[in-house]
Amino acid sequence: TFHTNGAGSGASNERMRISTSGYVTKSNQPLFLTHSSGAALSANNDNLLTISGAHQNIGSHYKTSGSDLGKFIAPVTGIYWFYCMWTPQGGYNAPVMQFKINGSFQQNAALNYNATYDGTFMGQTFSLSANDYVQCSMRDWNGSTPDPWNTWWGGWLQQ
Repeated sequence: TFHTNGAGSGASNERMRISTSGYVTKSNQPLFLTHSSGAALSANNDNLLTISGAHQNIGSHYKTSGSDLGKFIAPVTGIYWFYCMWTPQGGYNAPVMQFKINGSFQQNAALNYNATYDGTFMGQTFSLSANDYVQCSMRDWNGSTPDPWNTWWGGWLQQ
């Protein structure tokens, strides 16, 4: 086994391993998946998703409590993939979904206008530096209050 930091496999800054068969593996690959159900959002606002539970949270980089609730904090510099999925509770103008990095909106937003039990999905990659943070945001479209029946968001380190 090759360790990039010269330490044993229990070191916290280990980045990868090469097995005796030649496979590259990543120790504690940052990954998280959150889910919320039935939490109505407010109209005319930037609604940052602050989901306090995670189905998966390898490395605990998605924060489930405290002042960082709802943030994913990048442990290392790299390219990360993030996604958000929203399914309404009825016929709604779906929310505009967008990601924030370090408190600022990035790239394009997703909108499924006039959704009736239809889901809306958005996924994007971002180049992040260590300690950058990402949040998922939803806001209303045309004054309709986003009322999610099921909301999922998550992400992982690509490379």
